[in-house]
Amino acid sequence: MADFITVLKKTIDGLSENTPEMRSKVYDKARATIAKKLADHVPPLAPSVADQQKRTLEDAISNVERGYA
Repeated sequence: MADFITVLKKTIDGLSENTPEMRSKVYDKARATIAKKLADHVPPLAPSVADQQKRTLEDAISNVERGYA
């Protein structure tokens, strides 16, 4: 999987308006995208692998958001 922190920061840096609400939309989109990619993976990933990827994304979101605190 991608380097989530880099992708999130690049996406947020490209926003015309960097507000908590806009960042939240970016994070929600990232969650939906990852969930779809994990669900569509062939062959299907083990649940533990999918869960780890989701945790990695959540950790990246927390890391990025701390930079705006």
